[in-house]
Amino acid sequence: MSRAGDVSKDAERDFSILQTSSSSGGSSRKSSIQEKGQNVSGSVHQDSGGYPTKGRGEDAEIATAIKILDDLTEWIKRDPETHYDRFVEHIYSLYEEQSERDYAWHKSDVWEEQILDLLESSLTADDIEARFLSWRTDLEQGSLDDSSLFRMLDVSQEDGPGFDMIDPLGPTRQDGTADRELTSSPIEVKAVGRDPPYSIRLTTNEYQQCLKFVTTPGRDYVLRLVYVPESDNRVANATLQQDIVLESKADLRELIPLREFERNVRQGTISLDIG
Repeated sequence: MSRAGDVSKDAERDFSILQTSSSSGGSSRKSSIQEKGQNVSGSVHQDSGGYPTKGRGEDAEIATAIKILDDLTEWIKRDPETHYDRFVEHIYSLYEEQSERDYAWHKSDVWEEQILDLLESSLTADDIEARFLSWRTDLEQGSLDDSSLFRMLDVSQEDGPGFDMIDPLGPTRQDGTADRELTSSPIEVKAVGRDPPYSIRLTTNEYQQCLKFVTTPGRDYVLRLVYVPESDNRVANATLQQDIVLESKADLRELIPLREFERNVRQGTISLDIG
């Protein structure tokens, strides 16, 4: 996520993704594809180009990361010492969980070399603020990658896990963070056009890792569709269009029928039109 420094020069920008009022709307943690009230089934097609995502894909990832950090910071600040300890315990539980699963939240060497040492509990509210909730200062200085909170959640530079970010509060909801609790979801970010149908591509690794998550009871996999407009402040003006929450093998098969996956798998990517 090397462009994080390039978008941080103007400290007055509002980097949070707006909860869009478009027809796609938000989705709750327990919403399946069939319950979202809209057509999110995918039609698989040979690569047609679709929305030009060169550069926008990384902008969409940065905007998504900032939104996740914003929401988590707000949640922690509701009760800093208690909530931060719960967050640390939760992240450590993901580390322990993956030793018994086929999927990974982070690669093993990333856990051991970059993350486990950050998981300190019983800190004071001031320590939490200074060491973990000051990520906007890092952003403004062009060094978001150095933020401890960001490093715990960013997966975009790792080969293997098959998604971009961990959202510790799960799929985005329109009613904010007030009633959200720790229930991590793997988030794969896709830059899309402003209006449906949304054209995206999944790599075969993303598909395979998604399948591992959704066939585990209680786990989901989220495709976060983000519109990044052509503007001077593309990250600042990005909007969340839709979370597609896949919670089962049936959800994935509805999005990508097996016969279509088999037909396209040799290309290394699967192109979809959604909506």
